[in-house]
Amino acid sequence: MTLARDGSDPIKYSAVLLRFTSLFPETPILVRMGMSFISTSQACSNAEGEIPNWSFEDVSQSAVAQFENILNRIRVDPTGVSEENLTLFYSSVSTFLSAFLNLI
Repeated sequence: MTLARDGSDPIKYSAVLLRFTSLFPETPILVRMGMSFISTSQACSNAEGEIPNWSFEDVSQSAVAQFENILNRIRVDPTGVSEENLTLFYSSVSTFLSAFLNLI
């Protein structure tokens, strides 16, 4: 998608908002998504490569295990550090890892 701020220099960015109304409210809607900063075809390739046989439970457990494996490498001595700063630190690390998990 290419948009221009005020008719001048185009700004390229992507965003997705999906809203589903289920025909069967008791049945969850499962979505497999790939992400890439390069191209949509790379995003599709990433999704296929990272989640070839997809079961929500398997993918969820794998993601949690990978995330915890990386987070468990970080040790923080909380002595003299406020709860607010610890929360900010871990939130920042979590955000960073969410965006760059494949690079680590």
